[in-house]
Amino acid sequence: MLGVLARVDRALDEITSRPPSNVRALGGLEVGQAAPLLGFAASDGGEPVQLSRSVMVFTSEGCSPCESLVADLIIHPFDPGEWGRVLVWDAKDQSPIPPLPGWVVVGATSATALKSRFQVQGTPYGVVIDGDGRVAAVGIPNKAVDIRRLVEAAERHIILSRPARVDHGAGTQQAAPVR
Repeated sequence: MLGVLARVDRALDEITSRPPSNVRALGGLEVGQAAPLLGFAASDGGEPVQLSRSVMVFTSEGCSPCESLVADLIIHPFDPGEWGRVLVWDAKDQSPIPPLPGWVVVGATSATALKSRFQVQGTPYGVVIDGDGRVAAVGIPNKAVDIRRLVEAAERHIILSRPARVDHGAGTQQAAPVR
């Protein structure tokens, strides 16, 4: 009996010593990395336009957290201010999702290519792209509030990565961003 209890105790120690699954490294693009150029044609017919100041949320049909997230976005819409909103909906049968006011919905025909370019390893997955076309935040949003938190994290990252101006009386000097 004591041997069984010792094995159970070791197994519990092993389980509780691991980080929770939503804390492990997400993989994919890293914060600060340039986001891929997307295939949106420029209005002047030039190079593809890079998405900037946008929240991209990758979802899949058959993924219950994704379907709950989409339902939550319909029930609890949020305004991310100046941030654009793109929902990538990967549906095998190309089933549509209900309209999401304020969101650009990218369907299954482009979803696989976008997931590959953004190195998305699972859904739901969120990427926030700053005004310079760089990744400002990544995460796993399970509810609309989680997307809001991603935007807030991106805004903090943007503020902390800007060079600061320091006035020493004789003029200003650039200070390196704090990392």
